[in-house]
Amino acid sequence: MSLEDALFVDLRGAIPLDAERCQALQTAGFTAVLISEHQLTSNPTEHRRMRLSCGVARMVVVLDAANMESIDRAEAFWADGVVVRSALSAPGSAEAELEAGAGDGTTLRQASLVAAELGMTFAVLPETGSAQEAKVLVGNEFGDLPLFLSTDRMLDDGRRPADFRTLPHDKLAMVQLTDRHLRGLQQGEQALPGLGHLTLAPLLGLLARKGFVGPWVVSPGSQTAEPATADALTKAVRLARQALLHLLDQASYGEPALHAARALLPPQVRARGFEFIELAIDEHSRGEVEALLTALSFRLERRHHSAAVELWRQGAINIVLNAEIETDGQRPFVCDMGLRVDDAHVSAQRAGMLGAHHHKPARLPGRLPIPAMRDSLGTIVHFIDQKSDTHRVWDIEFAATGPATPPPPPAGLRRVDHMAQIMPDDEMDSLMLYYLSTFGLTKRTQVGMRDPAGMVASQALETREGEVRIALNGVDAAHSPPRGTSVQHVAFQTDDILETAAVLAAQGFAALPVPATYYQDLTERFALSPEQRQSLEAAGVLYDRDSSGGEFFQLYSLPLSSGLFFEIVQRKGGYSGYGAANSPVRRTALAQSHAALTPPPSSRPSASVDA
Repeated sequence: MSLEDALFVDLRGAIPLDAERCQALQTAGFTAVLISEHQLTSNPTEHRRMRLSCGVARMVVVLDAANMESIDRAEAFWADGVVVRSALSAPGSAEAELEAGAGDGTTLRQASLVAAELGMTFAVLPETGSAQEAKVLVGNEFGDLPLFLSTDRMLDDGRRPADFRTLPHDKLAMVQLTDRHLRGLQQGEQALPGLGHLTLAPLLGLLARKGFVGPWVVSPGSQTAEPATADALTKAVRLARQALLHLLDQASYGEPALHAARALLPPQVRARGFEFIELAIDEHSRGEVEALLTALSFRLERRHHSAAVELWRQGAINIVLNAEIETDGQRPFVCDMGLRVDDAHVSAQRAGMLGAHHHKPARLPGRLPIPAMRDSLGTIVHFIDQKSDTHRVWDIEFAATGPATPPPPPAGLRRVDHMAQIMPDDEMDSLMLYYLSTFGLTKRTQVGMRDPAGMVASQALETREGEVRIALNGVDAAHSPPRGTSVQHVAFQTDDILETAAVLAAQGFAALPVPATYYQDLTERFALSPEQRQSLEAAGVLYDRDSSGGEFFQLYSLPLSSGLFFEIVQRKGGYSGYGAANSPVRRTALAQSHAALTPPPSSRPSASVDA
């Protein structure tokens, strides 16, 4: 059995497996499905023809009881195997449980023999909380029949992958890959593999070393309600496959037995930093954007040869202003970003195979063919590397501007520290998997925040060295921004925020007002000296300190008319957070400032990452 044949999607639910749902599986790339017996409602021959026409070659049916009628029905529908739910809970030996009656009196052992005679695989699914499951999970008894186990149950109650070293590989028939959130806003909830906190990759590696390399089963999403429409199912199944492939890819690097998973995807290419942030502007918003960039000490450095596009620069920060973007959305908004990667074409290829959409702009003279993808929110990501001419885009496509006015003095802004995106909360899994699986980012604990727009789920993703940090903020659909305008703010890093603040103040930079009561509370919380408090308050800088003594400083711009704003940060002593303690005063101040603007504010909430 090839690895592709060993990848099952779990569609158990109330909706029958019809042609529309089979087509969703084919679109997502699955050729094997797990369903319940009550979903077999049509004529068996027509059902098989329908499955095969969509490329769904393998089907395993979950039975509620080991009775002969159910087994015969599964065989009539050309099932490749059956899984029998075992609700046995009375204490006793594994041998006694195998012989215990089920349904019409057929024992599990008898059912397995009948399934074998009919050419079907057989597995037992222990019910959650049953004595049989408890014995399996603590390694006391595994019984004589192959098992169907779920990873979130295997690693429940603090169990670790190493606890299953005594599990014989021939006792496993199928493994369902389910993650779980152990902390944060979603604590206790199930999650797609790789999106929770369980150590799934090491567990898969251990099972592979023992000889089990599938079948692997994944459910489309963590919600209890099954997708009702074909479009919703297609999206959910694609996401499930992306999570499954990403997890197998992770596990393959520690276990040779899983190396076949690498053939399914190009290698992961690490993100090395932000190359540029691109803003869509128009004639109405150009003035306010240029004024703010000038106040932040950015300088207009280059103009595009053939397009209404400008490059503003400071340090290693490239801000592109584009007046030719046709996407809807209140200007200005971040429409594009460039990430520095080791191999641009491999990154784009991997992203495409994991479900992202290729962005193919019109090929025009003088334009470089820079690989680009569009995420599920409509934001474009270009990939820039040193292997091709993509890193020379500023020299090839742009011309230097003349010194029309003296450039502003540098303010010490070095690079992009992080970028925050706002999205409907049901899009967070999709975007998180996109960044995790394509760029090798890791996730911090998800937190929940109260915002004037409602409850916000905030998830920070970052490379291990912090070259790229991206914050995802999920809100209800009513408060999410229009498609393609999801970026809420961009943060720049400096080495001395007080010096930066002094330079910017001289430039006319208007910082977000911070109430005096904040600094009074801050002094009490951190025992600040009068001098420290005075310097922070005079500059309008917010402050935080972690348990290891690491320090974090923040300075915010006023929001632009669209709600977009900029942040300046300084990190000291290994501080890796985002200033969670400052979030209430920051969000309130941003909301008040945004509400005072005209025209009326957009639906963009004021939340920002606090992971």
